[in-house]
Amino acid sequence: MPREIAVIFFAQDDRVVPVDLVEAIAWLEQSGIRHKLYMPARGKRGSWRQAVAETLSGVQADEVFVCFLNENHYLATASLLQLVFCAEFLGDRDIHVCLPALSLFRGRPALRGRFVWHAKKLTQVLGERLDGLKKERLFSPEVLADVTVRLGYRRQILSALWSPGCGHSCSFCFSRDNGEMIEPDAGIRQEKLVFLLELARLTEASCFKFRDPDFLGVPANAWEALRILGSVAPGTAFRCNARLEDLNREALVRLADAGCSQVFSGVEHVSMRLVEATGKQEKVLGLLAGVLAHKPRKMDLALSFLAGLPGETLPEAKDNLCLIRKLMKLKGVKPYLGYYVLFAQEVRSGAFFDPLLACLNFSAIVPEGMFLDYQDYCGLLKTVREDAFFSFFAAALNRNSAEVIRMLLREFSADACLSECMPMARKLLLLRPELANRIMSELGAPTFLCRGAV
Repeated sequence: MPREIAVIFFAQDDRVVPVDLVEAIAWLEQSGIRHKLYMPARGKRGSWRQAVAETLSGVQADEVFVCFLNENHYLATASLLQLVFCAEFLGDRDIHVCLPALSLFRGRPALRGRFVWHAKKLTQVLGERLDGLKKERLFSPEVLADVTVRLGYRRQILSALWSPGCGHSCSFCFSRDNGEMIEPDAGIRQEKLVFLLELARLTEASCFKFRDPDFLGVPANAWEALRILGSVAPGTAFRCNARLEDLNREALVRLADAGCSQVFSGVEHVSMRLVEATGKQEKVLGLLAGVLAHKPRKMDLALSFLAGLPGETLPEAKDNLCLIRKLMKLKGVKPYLGYYVLFAQEVRSGAFFDPLLACLNFSAIVPEGMFLDYQDYCGLLKTVREDAFFSFFAAALNRNSAEVIRMLLREFSADACLSECMPMARKLLLLRPELANRIMSELGAPTFLCRGAV
């Protein structure tokens, strides 16, 4: 039994309550095990590296457990790259990395240091590692609510997986295989949902989020969840994900009446040729028109788009951006543009290295209001080149990738409002203008003016 343990939590989004972390801290407190929680860069602004150094330089524990917010598999895996920075501050001790989404990669990083990798939640790893830990974890919502508030997560977002994952097989989506299992027993799932909704009520959560990739995939399950929501936490706003084909007029009205504040759905691209190539069997443009026509005023519609799909041409990328511009003008419609990411190593065999894509992706590892310095980008590029595990940051199947990224950055640097739809690009543009220009020029991209930079 170690004399003291350290728990390091990387919070990419402070709005979301990390329930696994909350439960772990409650468990450690109940067992009387000495521990200290470190949240690098939380609540800070400026240089991310400096903030991490200030937070982790004082770690003295015998064993270190690192965990991430698994709310979104991309945020979790982007957070994983932060270990490149923090390892130098943790010395010669065991560092247990708890990441259920590790199964996405079919491999392990080759980072320097005594890393022990676990494709499990923090609570599961603690239960296996610590003999002095009490085995029962029958916490009441009141106990976890107290810990949640003490960790600074009052009036934030709570979330849950409710029903079995999406039955479709779009090549760009890894939500079907994020390492988090859904309880098949309906009774147990209901108990868990009731518990989380009670926790949401006690912590005055601003919103409850159903993380199911296809919440309306089995309508009966969705309506049962909303019945429980109305019974346990009436008046609580919620969000969910749904396919466009499931968002008919009746479903939209029913969701809005139940308190849905936002539905997130995938359009992906204006080019049906590219959409069909991903295996997404939806006539997205026709479906989108219907959803926009029937969207209730009190409910927002968040729409995902993708750049860098295999075979995408520069004209097609510009057409996609044109549609995004039009949607941004509609009230209650929020388009978001991401980049096609090759997580699993076996799908990168035909990819080529794009350093500009890597720098775009690196910006996702830092929280809002923070930035990476030039030496950070150089160090991360070196890691990505040397460690095949992290090559997804720079792996592109689209041979026009660099041209597409350059076009997007030029457009975003000239239009601050447009950059809001692509957080990765917006964060990259938060660099000082001369630093952004240096990165772009050294990667072979034309120099551009980074307007509105800090």
